[in-house]
Order: sequence, then structure tokens, then C-alpha cells
Amino acid sequence: MSQSLDARTTTNNDWNTARVDELIKVDRRVKLKEISLKIDIPKTNVYKIVHDKLGYRKVSARWVPKMLSDEHKRQKVEISQVLLHRCQQEGDETVDVGHDCRTSLQYEPKSGRPNTTNNDWNTARVDELIKVDRRVKLKEISLKLDIPKTNVYKIVHDKLGYRKVSARWVPKMLSDEHKRQRVEISQVLLHRCQQEGDETVDVGPGGDHRARNKLLEHLITGDETWLHLSTPETKRDSMTWKHPSSPVTKKSLVQ
Repeated sequence: MSQSLDARTTTNNDWNTARVDELIKVDRRVKLKEISLKIDIPKTNVYKIVHDKLGYRKVSARWVPKMLSDEHKRQKVEISQVLLHRCQQEGDETVDVGHDCRTSLQYEPKSGRPNTTNNDWNTARVDELIKVDRRVKLKEISLKLDIPKTNVYKIVHDKLGYRKVSARWVPKMLSDEHKRQRVEISQVLLHRCQQEGDETVDVGPGGDHRARNKLLEHLITGDETWLHLSTPETKRDSMTWKHPSSPVTKKSLVQ
């Protein structure tokens, strides 16, 4: 009895090694923590037993297209042997390819749509769609013209030279009438400043002087903004197609 107890004073003995090996053989997915709890051994010692003494390594299962049973594997071997025997017996010969009974495996000229979609006609159609709607997406162009999206990308970027950029934020979107009114008011104020002139005033106890415009002292400037309960468009929604030399579009939260 004392000899048995002395053998168990260390956890990395043959008895514990056998117990760990038995648990792994019963469940190949068992975790080190579960083994440690079941046989009351520190997890670090379980790791040493599993890796150093037993030589186990935990690896992921390999993905396979199909899980074949032994019967399926046997059938596959038999069919492969039959086909190999027929190939050796019949030898090589020219066979028909496809439904049109062609005997050549080389590509031949055929009627219908050209092999490439990056022609001048499709380029003009893509350019027309972009000019109608500068915010059109590549996927929409692809669906409308029945052209692969990758080819649409090449036409838009490589042949037409378009780049999609975000609109520039400005405080307000002024109409032509608003701009005209601003110019007129600015001209009137500038004329009054020139007519009324500047006056010299004393500044500070040292007797310094500076010029002060009488009109500007009486001007009060201000601004107001109407906020509407609306959801503004995102930066991505405001992106438009443009050439590098074209001006950047502008947008404002307040119209």
C-alpha cells in the first residue's frame, strides 16, 4: 500500500499517463481542462503527459467534398478499374465534341456577340448613362446594359477616365438671385464706406491714433439657418462620377 502511495506522489507517472491515454482514446475531442478535472491532475502536468510522453497533437479536421462509406469507396475503385481497362483496350480516337458534332478542341470563330464587351459601342452607352445620372452605380450600369461588372469598371475607369468623388460641403446653396442680391448690397456698402471716409481716434493713454470707419462701427452682421427635420444623405450617397479636370460638385444641408 505504501509503495502504491509513493508511486502517486508525482502526477507524471505511468499510472496517470495510462489514465490520460485512455480518456483521449475514448473521446478524441476531449480538452485538457476536462482531463484535469476528471483525474484531479494540474492542467500543466496534463499538458506535459499529452504532448511530451504520449506525443499527441491536436489538429483541425480536414475538409473533404464528401464523406464516403467503405461501400462507396469500393464502388469507386471498381468503376475506375473498368474505365482504365476500356481506355487501354480501345486506344485513342477522335470523338465528337458537344452537340454540334465538332471534332476539334480548338476555339473556332462563331457568330453572335463579340468576344469582348469593351468596344466603342458599349463605351458610348456607358458614357451616356453616366452623363444622365452622375450618381449611377457600376452594378446598375451592368444590369441595364447586360455587361459584366468587371468590364464596366474597366470602361469607366480606364477608357472614360471617370473617378467617383464625394460632393463638397458648403454652408448654403445660393441661387442666382441670392448671389445677385449679395453683390448689390456689397457694392452699396462699399460705396458708403468710401463716401463717409475714416476718422482718427485716440487709442490708449500714450496718445496713439488709429483710423476708424464710421459706417463699419454701426453695422451689425448676422445669419440664420432653418433646420428641417429630415435625414441628410450620406457621403457615399452624394458621390458622383467626374473627370479629373471637372469641378467638384457641392451640396448643402439647407437648400
